[in-house]
Amino acid sequence: MQRLINRTVTFFETNHLKVNLKKTKIVVFRKGGKIAKETVFKWASEKDELVKTYTYLGLPESSSGKYSLALEHFLRKAKVALAKLMNLIFRGKINSIKVCGNLFKSLVSSTLLYGAPVWGLTFLKDFENFQTQFLRRLCNSTTLTPGYILRLETDTVNIKYYVFKSTLKLVCKTSRRNGTSLMKDCYRAISNVKYPWFKALHSMLNEASMTEVLEDIDETQTLKSACGRYREWLINQDVKSLLEDGRFTQLRSFKTHINVSNFYAMNLKWPVVCLVQNLRVNSPRIPFQPTPYLNYINYCWRTGKEYNCSLCNLTDCEDAYHVMFKCPHYGTPRKRYLQKYADNTFTRDNFLIKIFSKLTRSDCNNLYYFWRNAMKIRALYLNEMVDF
Repeated sequence: MQRLINRTVTFFETNHLKVNLKKTKIVVFRKGGKIAKETVFKWASEKDELVKTYTYLGLPESSSGKYSLALEHFLRKAKVALAKLMNLIFRGKINSIKVCGNLFKSLVSSTLLYGAPVWGLTFLKDFENFQTQFLRRLCNSTTLTPGYILRLETDTVNIKYYVFKSTLKLVCKTSRRNGTSLMKDCYRAISNVKYPWFKALHSMLNEASMTEVLEDIDETQTLKSACGRYREWLINQDVKSLLEDGRFTQLRSFKTHINVSNFYAMNLKWPVVCLVQNLRVNSPRIPFQPTPYLNYINYCWRTGKEYNCSLCNLTDCEDAYHVMFKCPHYGTPRKRYLQKYADNTFTRDNFLIKIFSKLTRSDCNNLYYFWRNAMKIRALYLNEMVDF
């Protein structure tokens, strides 16, 4: 290592170049173990600092060769970008799910996935969780709502697709280089499953049954076809998860397509959209403000035998069905806003199917105002100070 540094010093001196040693550091990449204390590297006569981490072109590098530090770095930056985006969405009163998705892709994903083809192939689950966090905040959903449902409802592509696409583009660009390219030589050297990067790439392709793609990836048509196949596979995985999840049997009956759900295109106020989205998964959630000077609080009616109604004596679970059709304390808003559903043919197993099979814009607004009034009644009975 010192001999290589000495050659570089000679080259710089010959060409009358100077090095800023304050910015020049040395990282010894290794699998483990400590470096001997007497190990010293010098630039000419000056000692060069030996460090464990170094940020090169915005990407934190660790001496272990792993990128957990990079993940923390970009997640931290992405969270800041997401906070600014959410502020922009709510202050700007943006009620288009497509616009929100495009803003997330432009302002947040670009930050999170910076250089992801190099370091991010082993952190796909972390990227997916971050995207799910955004969709939950956008739709005011709880952690009880899985990410695959929100992606199907909003017609959002799994963020894994963008990592896959950019990685294949990198491989394609590398394959097209001439034989003397250092980049191509490096790619050939690590094109073995025993290396973590190629192992992660091979695992991603194998999971989607697409390992043959690497054989002729330098063709443009192959690249487009592979990206299309992987995107379709991700959507099919979300659909499969919905079909196999026993918690959302009613949603499966009226979510019969993979396009964005119709209520997102009804030009509704965003609080109405959020309420409808959460009601579709049987978890109605309404934000309210105890006083004008305190932050908003979210309350979500839960399902389960341990959550009996706090108001009536029917000893019935205080879920969405009980509030909308059974509890006598919500009779007034029920009569005013749910008159359309007064035929008494609704059961706990089919009420969501009947409501959302034929949903209009006025139905969405009526559902929202019913739940707002239900929250107000509940707060009054339980002596909760709520400002509506």
